[in-house]
This record gives sequence, structure tokens and C-alpha cells, in this order.
Amino acid sequence: MKQTVLLLILLFCSAEVPAQDEKTVDLDGIEVRASRVIIRPDGRKLIPSDKQKAASTSGYSLLNKLSLPNLRVDEVTNSITALGNKGMVQVLINNRSASVEDMLSLSPQSVKSVDFIENPGLRYGTDVAYVVHIHTLRAVSGYTVGFNGLNSLTTLYGHNTVYGQLNRGNSEFGVSYNSGYVSRSASDYDEQSFYHLADQTVRSITRRNVDGKMSSLNHGVQLKYTLADSSSYVFQASLNGQFSRIPKSSMTRELQDGTDYTLSHSSNRETSSSPSLDLYFYRALGKRQELTLNVVGTLIDTYWKQTDDEGEDYRYSVDGKTYSLLSEAVYEHRLQPFTFSLGAHYSLKYTANQYSGNVESLNHIHTSSGDVYGEIAGSWGRLRYKADVGITQSRYRQDGFRDRFWMFRPKFSLGYPMTDRLYLSYTFDTYKHVSRIALTSDARIRQNSMEWLVGNPNLQPARLREHQARFTYQTPRLTANLVGTYRLVPHSNMVVYERTNDNLFIQTQRNQRGVSFLVVQATGRYDVIPEKLIVSMNGGINRFWNRGDAYTHTYTSYSYGASVQAYLGKWALMGLFDNGWSWMEGEGVGISGSASSIQATYRIRNGSISLHWNNPFQAHPRSLKSEVRSSLIQKYITTRYRHQGNMVSLNFTWRLSHGQKYRDVQRTLQNKETDAGILK
Repeated sequence: MKQTVLLLILLFCSAEVPAQDEKTVDLDGIEVRASRVIIRPDGRKLIPSDKQKAASTSGYSLLNKLSLPNLRVDEVTNSITALGNKGMVQVLINNRSASVEDMLSLSPQSVKSVDFIENPGLRYGTDVAYVVHIHTLRAVSGYTVGFNGLNSLTTLYGHNTVYGQLNRGNSEFGVSYNSGYVSRSASDYDEQSFYHLADQTVRSITRRNVDGKMSSLNHGVQLKYTLADSSSYVFQASLNGQFSRIPKSSMTRELQDGTDYTLSHSSNRETSSSPSLDLYFYRALGKRQELTLNVVGTLIDTYWKQTDDEGEDYRYSVDGKTYSLLSEAVYEHRLQPFTFSLGAHYSLKYTANQYSGNVESLNHIHTSSGDVYGEIAGSWGRLRYKADVGITQSRYRQDGFRDRFWMFRPKFSLGYPMTDRLYLSYTFDTYKHVSRIALTSDARIRQNSMEWLVGNPNLQPARLREHQARFTYQTPRLTANLVGTYRLVPHSNMVVYERTNDNLFIQTQRNQRGVSFLVVQATGRYDVIPEKLIVSMNGGINRFWNRGDAYTHTYTSYSYGASVQAYLGKWALMGLFDNGWSWMEGEGVGISGSASSIQATYRIRNGSISLHWNNPFQAHPRSLKSEVRSSLIQKYITTRYRHQGNMVSLNFTWRLSHGQKYRDVQRTLQNKETDAGILK
């Protein structure tokens, strides 16, 4: 009876980690048992089952079946999002940054294991909440050609990828092409705003979308060459090109200002191209040492045009170019009883954005950053430890504005197995927290007839501190986690609303007293029938404190979700749900929409067919709800996307391989640039 009660309690607190078996695995010189999940101080290693790999159609599909805690993996949009709003999710394949093309062309059967790093070390950079590292075998002979296409049956939306790979001895040649399209009606947008005017009266304006259209096209191509002797060296050169176009997005909005009703019209269009070259080199220096180098050069060329006639005609355009160079070097020495790593990052970036029309501004922004760090990871008896020490330096220059920032960055993690089933870990981290680069522009952009968005080049980085404690309970069929995280960001850049004498409302950012939040989450998974039926659940409570110079706001939210997986011969069935994520930052509250889907996959020869039903039984699912709680302006906004309601999509994959043999591959770095720095 006691065991039954304990099982129910742990299952109620739970969310996900793949099943375990009783095999013995040798991992980094430490022999461990229960190889489906291997707990580490900074996260866990997961070994997908053969059934999970056989039922997966891509890298996204496999990660979705692993149900990684606090991540939303969307196979329809090819996206991975951190539900905790903590930062970016970095996805790697054999230690290299993985593109959408890489994830779609990945063979799930070649995957050995997946590292889910919940406390990324200094080598992964800043603002990275989670790292998902997929380890695969590398083909040394033969060829592969394939197709992965997902297209909606209920709306004009889809993305399709074709790829090929040829292996001859130590050489590998790869090529891939992808295209995506979407055409839909405008979102359902409902806004109620209250403006406190200078004469102490309140002006109420309601804005609602009544008509509109949005369409976009994107293309991507990747050429890759790899020369590798996996036991001693790897060289890879990758040439990538991404091209996107929004021909025109138009919207008609109804405005109610007191008793007056008017219609406003807005539109925008955008074109963007981004070629990049990625060079990677790995060299083993004997049996215990290795050196890794990576250099990435990127150009982002963007044109954006916006029109809006609310109140008066307002038009502007942006012609921008961003050039960046990212580099990294890592040296690692596996000693006994610890591993020592030494690394350095350096980046250069130049952004030139020309605003014209009603916005007249020319931004020349020069940024650079560099850091060096050392890391020691090992064990002392049953205690596992990992310690990082680094120094970060960044420079910023925009016309007459200049800034330099230095920071000492320590981080450490401790893990201790209390029993064979209970594991305890603690992590402390501190790192630089910087505003989105676009907000450091000195441009002024009108949002509507009452509001303006103004950048602030004087924003300073903040020093973030984070504490995290984790309890993990694990049996061959059950894994449950309880995690508490406290984050403190003093002198953070926070929103400020100001009112001019002519009753215009300015939104900008300044460094203010700071923000903090506390998150307690329980996650877990139970194998009801091992390899056949898996149930996962999660739940959490989130508390936020926002202390500006002239305001203090607090907010509490709750999160929960569940998923069920069933494997029946050639069929794989999956259902999942989460209620999204609610947060508060500055004077704004954001509530992301919930996610739910039902998926069925059937394996066929050399491929699979999958049917996805997203947001079932919902005609107009909510994608975002937001509030502004300033003393000068209060806003309540709800956005819904009609095309996402009861959205049914068909995913077809086909892969033909011939004469392939595999061996392990070694790689270690990841870099890329995607930010064009445009204020919209």
C-alpha cells in the first residue's frame, strides 16, 4: 500500500525522461547502470529506444518523443521553445550547431544518445537556457538520398526538404534544399487600451482586426564537405544560404475611440538573405587531449517597409546589412580523476541600418565580445563536481555612444547520489544579461497614433545570478524530478512608459532596480508498459518580482502539461498538452497560448507517413495574451490565429540508403549569427 501511494505521489509530480533498461554502460570512464537515463550534475543523458527511433521521422520527431522537461518541440513549425522563457535553446549534432535542414535530414536510427544540458557551462555562451546535444554515428561508405515534407490539409502551410549524402572513405559530401510557405488570414486581434492624459482624464481606445492577409516564402540551401578520421581529426566546411520574403502583409483594423468608429489600414513587406560560411576543425592530441577550432562568417541583408494610417499616414523603411565573424577555440585534457578544459570565444559584428520615410536615422553599430574560461569536471568519491571560471569583455560603439563591459564569471555544479535511486544536485551561475540589440538603436518608431517605441543606446549589461537545486528519483520504470530555480538580475534593463506634453506615450528601456523570479517545477515519466505505453506529466509555480525606479509589480503563474505515447507494431500514437507559460517582465505580463496535438505515425518501407492534428476541437486557439500595467497606460491584448485551430497536417518521409557503414564521430563547437538588429 505504501509503495502504491508513493508511486501515485511521484507520478502526480512528474514529467518526462525515457525508459530505463538494465544494461551496463561505460560513460566517460564511469560505469553506470540504468542506461536509458544517466543523471549528471548539469543535466542528463538519454538513450532513445529502438521503438522511439523507428517511429521518428526527423530530429524534431525524436526529441518530441523524448519529452524533454520544460521544452516545447513543435514538429509542424520545426521549432524548439523553452517554456520557462529563460533564454535560447541550443541544438547540436555531434557538437555542431544544428540547422533546420540538419534536423529534418537526420536519420533517427543513427542516433546513439541525446544529452539534455539544463545548466549549460561557459563554453555555450550567454542567454542559453538549455542545450540539446544529439550524438550520432557517421557513415563511412555508401550514399543516402531523402525527402521530408509536412503540408497542412486545412490551410496553406508547409515545409519540404530534399537532401543527399555521399560517403567515400574519410570524405563526406552533403547537399540539402528546403522551402517553406504560408498564406493565411490576419490574426484575430483584440486590444483595449486606457491612456491617462495630462489633464487627468482617461482616453479609451479599442482596436480589433476585421480583415487582412499574410503570406511568406522561404528557401534554404546547404553544401557541406567533411574530411574525417574519427579517431584523430575532423575538418568540415559548410556553405549555407537562407532567403525569405514576405510579399505583402496587410491588415484592416477597427478603432473605437470613445463613441467614434474608424478604420485603419497597415501593411508591411520584407526580404532577407543570409549567406554564411562555417569552418570547423578537430584534432586529437594523443589519447587524452584534443583541440577544436571553429570560425563562422555571416552576412544578413534585410529590407523592411511598414505603412500605417491610424490617425495620420505613417510610412518608413529600413535597408540594413549585418556582418559578423564568430570564432572559438577549445583545448581539453582528460586527466584522472578530472577533465580540464580551456577555451576562448571572440566575435565581431557591424550593423548598418538606414531608416527612411517618417523615420530618419542611420545606425552604424559596432560590437565585439570576447571571453576566456577554464573548466574542471570530475568526481571525488560519490560527489560529482563541475567548476567554470571565466572573464567576459564586450565593447559597443554607435556614433557618439561608446561602452565597455568587463565581468568575472564563476559557475559551479555539485551532484551527489543520496541513494541508488535519489540524486541531489546544486548549481550556481552568474553571467552577462543584455538587452535585445535592436533596443540599443537610437531610432524612434511609431506603434500607433498614441504610442512610440524609442531605443536607448545607453543601456548597460546587467550581472545575472542564478541558484538551482534539483532532486531526481529514478527506478527502472519511473523518473521524477523536483527543481527549484531562483534568478536575480539587479540593474536590469526594464521598460519605462513616459507621457509627453501633447499626450503621446513613449515606451523605452532603462537600467533600473532589477527583476527576480522563483520557479518550482515537478516533472516525471512512468513506463506503464515498458516500450509500449509511456505517460509523462509536469507542473510548476512561478513567482516574479519587478522593481523599477517608479514602480513595483509582482506576479504568480502556474504551468502544467502531460503526454501519452503508445507503440503498436508499425504504428506510433502520441498525444500531448501544455498550458503554455505566463510571465511578467517590467510592467508587462505575457501569457503564451496552450499547445495540444494528436499524432499518428505508420512506418512504411524506406519511410513513414504521419498525421498531425494540432489544437483539436479549437476553432480559434489563443496564441498570446498580454497586459501592460503602467500607471500611465493599461492595455489588454488577445491574439488568436484561426489557421492553427483544428489544423491537420500530413508528414511524409522517404529515405534511401545503400552500402552504408557507420563509426563514431567527434565534434565540439557551435556558432551562428541570426540577429539583423532592426527595430520594428
